[in-house]
Amino acid sequence: MSGPCPARLWWVLDNPLRRVFSDPAKVVGLLSPSPDSRVLEVGPGPGFFSAEIAKRTGNSRLQTVDVQREMLVRARHKLRTQFLWNADYVQANAMALPYGDRSFDGALLFTVLGEVENRAFCLREIWRVLKAGSPLVVGEMRIDPDYISPPILHELTRRERFVFDYGAGRPWGYTHRFLKPEVTDLA
Repeated sequence: MSGPCPARLWWVLDNPLRRVFSDPAKVVGLLSPSPDSRVLEVGPGPGFFSAEIAKRTGNSRLQTVDVQREMLVRARHKLRTQFLWNADYVQANAMALPYGDRSFDGALLFTVLGEVENRAFCLREIWRVLKAGSPLVVGEMRIDPDYISPPILHELTRRERFVFDYGAGRPWGYTHRFLKPEVTDLA
């Protein structure tokens, strides 16, 4: 694990060529957000996906969480230059999210899970803050030094009780959607 992408390299994460590999409209579409959806984006970096989420959740709030204040400042600037005001920017650790139980309609982690200290804790926190039936969308790109392969991701999410729902992949990476089940086994 090499940790988060240094903030000074924000431009790598916001490069327009990245759309060839990870189209924000397609990735965010997997969240199926409505104008009233409350969405959590963990590790937004400079806001590559954030603007698309904010556009689709117009009546609600996008909550972005990143450990790096500099990335949150970049994401806020990006959204404000597009006149998108419905986002909050919170500096926090993904293993201790500052939100109540069952408060989100969806969550996005794109090239983030491999960068957190404890993947299981991060997924437990996502589980805790998601409403039943809500999607968790996870994307990975092979060029990321913290790349998590699909089999490892599926094992991690299975252990935390997420159910695989959809997957799309190409040689350079993948995007998978998992759901927090409507009914969970309390045992």
